[in-house]
Amino acid sequence: MYVPCKELKRISRQKLNGIYSIPMFAFLISSGCAYLLELPFSSLLDEYAGTTQIVIYYIAVFIINILACMLAFGECKIHLNIARQKEYSIGQLFYCYRDDVIRYLLLSLIITTVLTICEIPVYIGLYFFLDNLADLPVFILLVIIGVILTAIAQIELHMIYYVALDHPAMPVRDVIVTTRGLIHGCRGRLLYIYMSFIGLSALSLISFGIGWLWVEPYIMQTLTNFYLSIINEQLSHPQ
Repeated sequence: MYVPCKELKRISRQKLNGIYSIPMFAFLISSGCAYLLELPFSSLLDEYAGTTQIVIYYIAVFIINILACMLAFGECKIHLNIARQKEYSIGQLFYCYRDDVIRYLLLSLIITTVLTICEIPVYIGLYFFLDNLADLPVFILLVIIGVILTAIAQIELHMIYYVALDHPAMPVRDVIVTTRGLIHGCRGRLLYIYMSFIGLSALSLISFGIGWLWVEPYIMQTLTNFYLSIINEQLSHPQ
């Protein structure tokens, strides 16, 4: 079912109107947990950091990202229930830590691994080409490549969250195959939705991240309604 981006965003704003506190708080907890877990390891990356310290840091960040990815499933659970006008609560943020943990852990491992691989060009640029001004064009090129690869991966992977939640008995492999089939022919529309939020995301950065508390739930709810539209589920309108 084709629903224009403008309409998806309008419906999303209506559904979030007056109930922003729960999805906003869910995002705050999710991002806050990841930040607090990473904080003790950030001290390893000082100017005297050796290879061992750097390796330990990135291993820790990889594990933390997996745990954060499981919380992202919980965020999607909340947004699915909001979109479908079902009961939702902040406790659903930890849904994957209570139900079929191994399945969601494996999915989170796959998602995190793919995104980490896509970010490798950025890491190469940071550690080998940033210090020398003559290598600045190479650094910029590597960053651009990393950003493009990550954007492609985000488009390919995001619907995994919803498919896995909607089909709790579906094996991991089938979740991935189903997701790839689901977004076939929809990648351009999904990219357009992401790009339509560039302006709001930039404003959030200018506000030192405070605006992101409002923008992130808005993006998540729009993506959720996009998912419902491509599975041909009737989008419910707030009462």
